[in-house]
Amino acid sequence: MRGYTIKERKCACRACGDVFFIQQVGRVPLHCADCDAEYRILKGKICNKVMRAIRDGKIKRACESFCVDCKAEGKRVRAQVLEHRSYDRPLEVVPVCRTHNYLRGPATWTPGGKKTATARRKHRTKAAA
Repeated sequence: MRGYTIKERKCACRACGDVFFIQQVGRVPLHCADCDAEYRILKGKICNKVMRAIRDGKIKRACESFCVDCKAEGKRVRAQVLEHRSYDRPLEVVPVCRTHNYLRGPATWTPGGKKTATARRKHRTKAAA
């Protein structure tokens, strides 16, 4: 198409704070490529831990309880998901309905433990120089 240009969009990673540019239209990614790969692996491991805890009887299934946010509003709505507020504490989950899961937003996490992936990368480049 004549005269059509794709604009780059400046974004900041929610995990490490690095600034990165995207050329896609639509939904803005939450993390840079390095942190996103680590985030996906971590999320899979945490899901497995929660499923094992449900199997062992340490945690109730979401469908066996009511949404804690709806209960606070005086409604009785069955929970549909177990929601994390922080992926750093994998077994601290709260049963919520899908609406409140969306309203609560994404869970927080610390990439790479105490040192972030960006800090490690910057440290390596300074040492090499």
